Amino acid sequence: MAARDDTRDETICHPCRGGGTVTSGLDGEQRRITCPWCGGSGVRDPERDAQAAGEALRASAG
Repeated sequence: MAARDDTRDETICHPCRGGGTVTSGLDGEQRRITCPWCGGSGVRDPERDAQAAGEALRASAG
């Protein structure tokens, strides 16, 4: 078995794996949305407030 590599690229957005979108189950329907952690850039932004971004998404969905 190969040794595990515990180094992580801290520039990539891990929730979306750098793709810029995540799957949301909001309102019971699965759909792809812009990642609230990186804003769709795929790059980790430690200053971004994903909770506030999620609130904005919920407000626009309903």
